[in-house]
Amino acid sequence: MLNILATLGVTASPNTAGGVSVDATNQSTGLNFSQESPNGLSLTDTTDVLNLGSGPDFVQSQGGDDQIKTGDGNDRAEANQGDDQVDLGAGDDTGSGGKGNDQVDGGEGNDVLFGNLGSDVVKAGIGSDNANGNQDSDTVDGDAGNDVVHGGRGNDSVLGGDGDDTVFGDAGDDTLTGGSGKDIFRFEYFASQGPLRTAEEVGANPLGVDTITDFNPAEDKIQLDKRIFASLGDTVQPGDVEVVTNFDPATQGTQTAKIIYDPTSGLVYYNPTAEQGDEMKLVQLEPNLNITIDDFEVF
Repeated sequence: MLNILATLGVTASPNTAGGVSVDATNQSTGLNFSQESPNGLSLTDTTDVLNLGSGPDFVQSQGGDDQIKTGDGNDRAEANQGDDQVDLGAGDDTGSGGKGNDQVDGGEGNDVLFGNLGSDVVKAGIGSDNANGNQDSDTVDGDAGNDVVHGGRGNDSVLGGDGDDTVFGDAGDDTLTGGSGKDIFRFEYFASQGPLRTAEEVGANPLGVDTITDFNPAEDKIQLDKRIFASLGDTVQPGDVEVVTNFDPATQGTQTAKIIYDPTSGLVYYNPTAEQGDEMKLVQLEPNLNITIDDFEVF
């Protein structure tokens, strides 16, 4: 790889980890390391350090704990095995972490980011971004902008940040924080979660029980997928939502409501049959909120 980089006018040298360090900050036209390599990849199987300049870059790493910094431009960086750090800088970028416990930072711009396998930290930065932790227990931060943020599978921490965000916990018992703005907390089935199962079939929320740390009834919404919560139909009807203090499914008796909020505990229950004992935990909110039918939507 050193010979290839030398022909491009790029500074490259072996590093102490057995890989290679690359400095291409003087480049402004963009580099495509994948195309420069006869095998489609130009990085080594050990630990590489890349520091690229402005321009639309395309980088793929292999094994090792790599550090990739692409600089300004609409870049694409794909890490592979190892605990990698990917910093995409300014621009409308696409970045993924691959296997390992990775850190992916989109920087400024409208980015598309994936953590993939491992317990990853995905930070979207400034812009209207789409960020997904994918597998395992991840931390996903939309930062500033109107973002779409997914936890993926695992018990994730998902933050919308500043702006009007759409926050998905996906599968697992997740912690969701919308941040400032009018946020949507969306509970939706995706094929990547496995076979579709309704709450009625499972007897529990098949997506897991998430905790929303900052739900604001004056601004935010909870959206429920009717494929999972089938008894709700196409819309939330009057009488479907009820507030019951100190709600106890074992002793409360029959409730006609399908969505029950307990202001003492902050728990929201879903009851598809309105029969005692069929209640299941839907989501954990803060106590003493002014919850009404207007806080829920079905899609």
